[in-house]
This record gives sequence, C-alpha cells and structure tokens, in this order.
Amino acid sequence: MDHDEERFQFCSLESEGVQAIQPSIEVVRQWHSEGNGKGRKRKKNTQPQLGVDDDEGEDYFAFQAKPSKTTKSSFKDLSDKVLIKAFIEGVPEQARNTEYAEHRALLHKELKKSFPKWMHQIQSGFNLLFYGFGSKLKLLDEFGKSMLSAYPLVTVEGYSPTTTVRNLLTMITQSVLGVVQPMPAEPMDHCRVLQTMFHSQAAARAARAAIPEDLFIIVHNIDGLALRSPAAQSVLARLASIPQIHMLASIDHAYAPLLWNHIMVGHFNFAWQDATTFEPYEHESEANLALYKSFGKNEVQSGHKSVRSVLNSVPANAKRIFKLLANTQLQKIKEMKELGGRGAARRKAIALAEFSTMCEQNLLAGGRDALNTHLREFFDHKIVKKVGQSGEEMLYVDMSEKELVSVLQEDLAKVD
Repeated sequence: MDHDEERFQFCSLESEGVQAIQPSIEVVRQWHSEGNGKGRKRKKNTQPQLGVDDDEGEDYFAFQAKPSKTTKSSFKDLSDKVLIKAFIEGVPEQARNTEYAEHRALLHKELKKSFPKWMHQIQSGFNLLFYGFGSKLKLLDEFGKSMLSAYPLVTVEGYSPTTTVRNLLTMITQSVLGVVQPMPAEPMDHCRVLQTMFHSQAAARAARAAIPEDLFIIVHNIDGLALRSPAAQSVLARLASIPQIHMLASIDHAYAPLLWNHIMVGHFNFAWQDATTFEPYEHESEANLALYKSFGKNEVQSGHKSVRSVLNSVPANAKRIFKLLANTQLQKIKEMKELGGRGAARRKAIALAEFSTMCEQNLLAGGRDALNTHLREFFDHKIVKKVGQSGEEMLYVDMSEKELVSVLQEDLAKVD
C-alpha cells in the first residue's frame, strides 16, 4: 500500500453507484501537525489534486474567468433548436382546438348573465378584476360592446410585447381628451398631469381638454410581460384611482397579485370576478409568436409585421402622421426614379422641419416636440429613423418601397 492509500480511506456508496473520498480524523490531525494547517503559506502546485489532472484544473479556472455569453448569442443558439421551432408551429394548432366547444359556449352564456351585476359594481365605485382559467379576451370585448357602447372606451392589449403605458397615456390624452399640447416624457409625470386635468376644471380648460364624465379602460392581461414592471403597474394604479376612470382588467398568472403593494391595491380598488372560460389563448399566443421568432436578432425587425404591431398600439393621430410620412417618402422615391437616382436613406428622407410644417398644416401636430411624441413608438422600434445631412435632421421610414405600399394598402387604407 503506497503513501496516498495510507492517508485516505475510501467509502463505497453502492446505492448511489459512486465512490466518495473521506479522510479519517487521524489523517487530518497528522496533516495539521505537519504544518499544513492555517497560518502556513502553501506552495503552489506542490500537492497533486486527487481525481483531477493539472491541465484539467487550469482549463476549468480559465473557463470560469471568461466573461459569460450575452443573451444575444445564447438566444441565437436557442432559436435554432427544434424545440422552439416545434413550439412556434404547434401553438396555433393547439389554440384552434375545438374540443368541448359546446361546453365552453354554455359557460360563456352563463357568464354573460353577470353583465348587469358587473355594471352595477362599476357604478358603485369599484374597478373589476377578472380571474380564472382560460382566455377572457372575448368575454371582456363583448361586455364592452354590449354595456359600454355609450361611453368612451380604451382597450389595452397587455399580452402584446409592443404595449406600453406610454401608448395608453397618449391615447387617453389625444384621442379621448383631445389635447394636442406636448406632455411630459416620463409616464408617471404624464399620468399626474392627466390626474390634475380630471380633478381640476381650471386645468382642463387651460389644456383645452374635454373631460368625460366616465371613461372606461379594459386591460387584457394586466399581468402581461409588457406591463409587469413596478413603474407600469404604478401608472395603471394611479389611473384607476381617478373617479371618472373605470378599469376592467384580466389576469392569468397565479401570482399576479404579487405585482401590487398595499398602496396599489388601494388605488385599484378591485372587485374580483371569477371568469373561468376555458377558452384557448389563441389571440394572446399569436401576439407573442413574433417575440419567440426574434430570438437572436440584434435589432427589432422593421418589416411589415413589426409595423402592423406598432400601428395597432398607437393612437389614431400617430397613424395619420405615419401615413403622411410614408406617402411623402413614396413620392420622393418616385421623383428619384424619374431622375435616375438610387434609394439611399438620405435621398428619400424628408427634412424634419419641413415635415413638422406639413403636420401643422394638416392639424396633426403642433411643433417638433408634439411630432416627436407621436412618432416615439416608431423611433423606439427603429421603424422611423433620423439622419443628419448638412447639419439638418432628416426623417425617413426604414422600409422598402414594396413594404411601404403594402402597409398603406392593408393597414392604413381606412385611416383618414
């Protein structure tokens, strides 16, 4: 028996199928008595590591010292996996499952009988929170059409990755209140200004805001990924606390209430409603497929699908401005072709000052600040870009001519 075998005892763990190394108490004492314990400076690489080669140990620590991969590269590898591809292709098929369709229809019919009760609770000063298994999108939309047709209504798609509270605030400010003046860039500051307008008639008159007696907001999936941040929930809670605003929201995550502290809970003032529908999350799933397909891409796609998602989330005035910009760009492209020019970004772009004047003439935006506010979502998603030319800011849509024509014909044809 050699020296190493004398100093260590081996214990076989037959149940686990492995061997563990356990130094005996006598060996440990002997090791300390030889001066190997605390207080003595160890010599580098004097003792061989049991079960690990020197090269392997160095490779391990060298690997650990390397910076970790970023999510871009890891998601790029992940997006190529068969599992993700199968998930993307399989969700719509599962969502279209028609099994137990008759039972779900009966359940939906029973839930519709609660519409008068829900309306009474709203009139009593409560906001409503709908929980339960299954998509509640169809149920809430039907409630809005049948019970809220006489009131201004704003719908928020919390399940969409492109949804932001900034979109909601802009829609309330411009589409509901008719305010065109620039608002604070920070959502919470914007929300405070709205709160002041609703509370003070003088502030509303100063902003030329048409304050409605009742404003309804339906938030599909208030616990959606795009709205889960504390800042977003704080803005929603503050909006819900305004007496003239009535909020109807749905949740699907089991731990959704953990998003709110006691202050938010007081502001929301929710009356909980069991709205178990067992309906498939078809629309919600389709809205998130683009997010899974974009894994590994360095920038947000600026194609037709991405533009359509943004157009669905911005107010009508922002759509009109984008339509004007797209038509102007197509006209410049046409002029370039007639002159035999190429489609460089600088050539098809329009001066920001010139376009701001066009928006003012068409009563779409009053000045550059208002224009930038309307186009902020398009800037954030890299659909509309700015370039500098001779010290002047230029504006253009980062899309091909074919894509611009498709967007104008399919998505903006009904926008006046």
